[in-house]
Amino acid sequence: MEKIWLKRYPKNVSSDIGDLRFNSIIDLMKNSTSLFPNKIAFTNLNSTLTYKEIDKYSKKFGSYLQTKLSIKKSSKIAIMLPNLLTYPVALFGSYLAGGIVININPLFKSREIENALNDSQSETIIVLDRFISELEPIIKNTCIKNIIVCRVTDLLSPTMSILVKAVMFFKGPKIKHGNNYLLFSDALKKSYNINN
Repeated sequence: MEKIWLKRYPKNVSSDIGDLRFNSIIDLMKNSTSLFPNKIAFTNLNSTLTYKEIDKYSKKFGSYLQTKLSIKKSSKIAIMLPNLLTYPVALFGSYLAGGIVININPLFKSREIENALNDSQSETIIVLDRFISELEPIIKNTCIKNIIVCRVTDLLSPTMSILVKAVMFFKGPKIKHGNNYLLFSDALKKSYNINN
């Protein structure tokens, strides 16, 4: 096959990327954690997570996925989260568990979510509580077996968590306890062994 696009590369850009230093995003994250354990990795709503904290929470979440939800290599995991501290933990934890991550725009409407879930054949979805109302009507038409619900307050500092909870008390969604939702915060409470 002729790589015609190479003709458009600037002269100072090589057509060969050479050997890669990291084989996966997990290798990159492990390296960053070993080099900068106490440096801030992510910030959101005046709350931060260091590389060491991301590593700890990701391992807890990944082991929960493997142990409690039987996630194995190549399991499809949809993540429908905005830019919150839960996102990198869900992402890296899913990768550590061996999952294939499918990102779904959290602003999608029910029909779009249904299409994305069916196209990907996802069996697990990690979703923000505020978007459950778009997920509920179509869930029966998909392969989804596990729904993990995150809250905006998950992983926030105690002060910010109290403030956000106070504001959301009047506006936040009410999760129906009759549904079989799993809480993201519960997944981080206990550690299990992760199998690579």
